[in-house]
Amino acid sequence: MATAAAKKITASSKLNTYKWEGFNSHGKRSNGEIQAKDLNLARATLQRQEIKPTKIRVKKEASLFATLNSKSLSEKDISFFTRQLATMLEAGVPLVTALDIIGRGHKNPEFTKLLNSLRVDVESGTSLSNAFAQHPKYFDNLFVNLVAAGELSGTLDEVLSKIADYKEKTLALKAKVKRAMIYPSAILVAAVVVTLILLIYVIPVFEELFQSVGTDLPALTRWVIDVSHTVAGRGWMIAIGVVIVVLILMRLWKKSEKFQRSIGKLTLKLPVLGNIMHNAALARYARTLTTTFGAGVPIMDSLSSVAATSGNAIFSDAILRMRDGVASGQSLNFTMQQEPLFPVLLQQMTSIGEESGSLEQMMDKAATYYEGEVDAAVEVLTSLMEPLIIAVIGVIVGTLVIAMYLPIFHLGDAF
Repeated sequence: MATAAAKKITASSKLNTYKWEGFNSHGKRSNGEIQAKDLNLARATLQRQEIKPTKIRVKKEASLFATLNSKSLSEKDISFFTRQLATMLEAGVPLVTALDIIGRGHKNPEFTKLLNSLRVDVESGTSLSNAFAQHPKYFDNLFVNLVAAGELSGTLDEVLSKIADYKEKTLALKAKVKRAMIYPSAILVAAVVVTLILLIYVIPVFEELFQSVGTDLPALTRWVIDVSHTVAGRGWMIAIGVVIVVLILMRLWKKSEKFQRSIGKLTLKLPVLGNIMHNAALARYARTLTTTFGAGVPIMDSLSSVAATSGNAIFSDAILRMRDGVASGQSLNFTMQQEPLFPVLLQQMTSIGEESGSLEQMMDKAATYYEGEVDAAVEVLTSLMEPLIIAVIGVIVGTLVIAMYLPIFHLGDAF
């Protein structure tokens, strides 16, 4: 069902923005903007709105400065929009009216522009899934295919509600994983900043003092001073080198599947954090299956969607192998048993779901369970990282302090 709908989705021509001047339905002079594929469609849309245009012209593109300062849409915005649209359709509000109301009620001009584009497409006879497909930046294939399935089955409001549930829970899961990584990252950044301040501004003061006294310096002190000279004299080179390395890694991540697999494998092997990433991938796998099954998407298409949204190349490869196994007639549980990434508990829940015909419900329970595991693991990581990072900072700062005070102790012994 979803596959057939997805094949009907074709990208249409780009919408243009037109500025118009004319008279509204009350005969008063008015002006505004409208999006349409060409000038004729713009005139037709204005006529349906009982507007008599006297002048219509293409709006000029925004300046580079304005483009750079425009506020883009986040996943949270799309999730909230999906929930609003589902609620309005469930209440019986017509689709075009719902898109218009939601677009006018948002302060972000980028969001209003997106909603106007969707509304114009739907008004011109385009299906909602096709309208979404024209904006892949905000609506991925999973989103579009689920909406297409809802349109074909006549349950668009229910499917949108399921998509909203899926996005809200996925965002909550991502927030937990980010929280696990942001806290130690912030502490480490603070430690690096403190260390740089000591090396660049404090150590040179002590060096001048030692030179004025003329005493021999201990090995640790000489080493710290050498590091201070390197950071102060070649710090900009080090910073540029770090930026270059980061850019290279980012490019490799986008271009190289082999690199993505290597990072995915390394991530899963990390202590504590690897367990969080593993459980997060399992939760995302189960949650995506729950949503696609609930929308009536066939299992083959569901597994393809799950592979695309797994967030880890190693999991994606495993899920695609499972899809191939299911295509050859094997059960989902059997194919899962061939992949060591999937624990016995998830295998058992899948087996029960297949045998009882309640796979959607079992995947929902599995997703809830692994989301809870991620939450608990994040708390454990936070409790472990706090004393560990404090200890690391103490060792770094303590080493610098001891290195600077060792010569002073030697001076005291000399007198």
